[in-house]
Amino acid sequence: IVGESGVVKAEIRSEIVIISGEVHGEVHAKSQITLHKTASVFGNLHTKSLMIEDGAQFNGSVEMAPSAAAPNKNKAQQTAPQPPTT
Repeated sequence: IVGESGVVKAEIRSEIVIISGEVHGEVHAKSQITLHKTASVFGNLHTKSLMIEDGAQFNGSVEMAPSAAAPNKNKAQQTAPQPPTT
């Protein structure tokens, strides 16, 4: 948690990240990132779920990973052996 008066200049890694203050750096959250309306983020976000309140400032990119619990059907289909053609 980064409070409204907080300023962080570092990489953040956690299960859940909640930002109300200022962050300069990469933010990695396994589950969720929340940017409150008072947040200012300068860096890239990596998470499964993202919530940005109206008024939050964000400069960077977002990478959203699918849930680890959900199987990737496309990958399974790609690696399955194909029957020989005649």
